[in-house]
This record gives sequence, C-alpha cells and structure tokens, in this order.
Amino acid sequence: MPTKVQTRVQQRRFRNDAETAFVGLLVVAEHLNQRLDEICGREGITHTQYNVLRILRGAQPHGHPRCEIANRLIRRAFITSRRHPPVT
Repeated sequence: MPTKVQTRVQQRRFRNDAETAFVGLLVVAEHLNQRLDEICGREGITHTQYNVLRILRGAQPHGHPRCEIANRLIRRAFITSRRHPPVT
C-alpha cells in the first residue's frame, strides 16, 4: 500500500527511507509556504518583509544593525540601502 507521500507526489518508490522523509519534508514545506503566501497576501507584504518584521519585533528596544538582520533571515534575501539609478 502506498504511503501518503507516495500518493501526494505520485511516485511509487523511493530509494530509501531517508529519501521518503526528505520528500515528505518538501511537501510539508510547500504547504506551509502556500499558507504563508495567503497570509502575507492579505496583509500586502512579501515573505521577506514578514521575515524582517519578525526579526525587528524581537530586537526591541535596541534594534539590530542591518548585517545582523541579514544573518538572522530564514530565507536569505539581498538587502541593500544603496540607491540604484533608474533603468532607461
């Protein structure tokens, strides 16, 4: 009888239990990302903005330097305070 992971990804066999577990984690992660998309979308923010706001909330009352915020991001994103010239 196929496992729930096998049914979900429509794959009959995996090489071993570790691969099955890894694919299972990917399925769960995708489900959570979809939920986060819904929640962030309702608030008009991106995943990265949520991530930075989460870090800043925990940094009160003293805050963090920009490089420390970048180090704490769950999903790394390019953060810069430099202004770029407009593209013509």
